Amino acid sequence: LMFIFESDYSEGEWTDAEPSFLNELESQSMHPTVLKDNSIIIFSSDRPGGYGLMDLYYSKFDNGNWSEPMNLGENINTKGNDVFPFLGQDNFLFFSSDGYKKGSDLDIYKVRYSDEGFEKPIVLPLPINSKYDDLSFILDFEGKSGFFSSNRPGGKGKDDIYNFIAEESIYGYGEKSYNTINVFTKNKKTQ
Repeated sequence: LMFIFESDYSEGEWTDAEPSFLNELESQSMHPTVLKDNSIIIFSSDRPGGYGLMDLYYSKFDNGNWSEPMNLGENINTKGNDVFPFLGQDNFLFFSSDGYKKGSDLDIYKVRYSDEGFEKPIVLPLPINSKYDDLSFILDFEGKSGFFSSNRPGGKGKDDIYNFIAEESIYGYGEKSYNTINVFTKNKKTQ
């Protein structure tokens, strides 16, 4: 089983890692991402009561305590694997899923969230997504560069890390005014 561990950084040193309160003994908990202001954590888990194989859960930090983990719901979670969340700027969540398209490998999705809930997830385009597993997406503040992992052909191992640079912010992808996306990916082998 996989679990999330926590450590504090104080006076230039890390404390010993301890199991997180997010864990359940009989379930896996992994892939944590924390909002920039440390008010929300989202993670993947296969705990009972979910919608699929792996679901995304969240916890809010309020009055010095974290809430009990709650499922993000069926607007996000599928019958498949919903994993590798990343909380970006301007209320965007990126994650990988193999449950939106039948017979699909993991694809990277973006969704905007607010107090009213989540908009419909949008799959990111080629060359970020491929016919293979694409996961572990992270993005810079402006949304113009970042990294992800993929098992697409041409890499050096099973899951390779790719860097991408976009001419426009990925945060705007899917908006009516955002018609095209020019993204360049590279790994060490193709540089």
